[in-house]
Amino acid sequence: MDRYLYKAKRTDNGEWVVGNLIDSPDGRNAISETSGDWKLHEVDTSTICQCTGLTDKNGKLIWENDIVSVIREDGFIEYAIIDYYISSMMSGFRMKPIKDWMCTSFDEVEVIGNIFDNPELLEVGE
Repeated sequence: MDRYLYKAKRTDNGEWVVGNLIDSPDGRNAISETSGDWKLHEVDTSTICQCTGLTDKNGKLIWENDIVSVIREDGFIEYAIIDYYISSMMSGFRMKPIKDWMCTSFDEVEVIGNIFDNPELLEVGE
């Protein structure tokens, strides 16, 4: 069920909210919280992230736009961004390398941040 969750930053206070994504005809977006009293919050469209339905090696949910790391056997740390891609043959979530990348399994990675709250992590692999 986590696969169908979304998160985004609220427009009123910049806090993350998790729930069901609602698109309005006027182009605004909102998320309806799935816990508690189902409050509806308008969100910044540029921060909308879909849950992959997968967890990292620590059991933390992995979201689109998360930054993940993996420690290779030689001790070198590699970094990637989780993104959603569409091609003529298929679509789905993938690990897009920030620099080099050898990891192929989501269960080997650790979520260390996201592109919105931790933009400095985009430079770690350079």
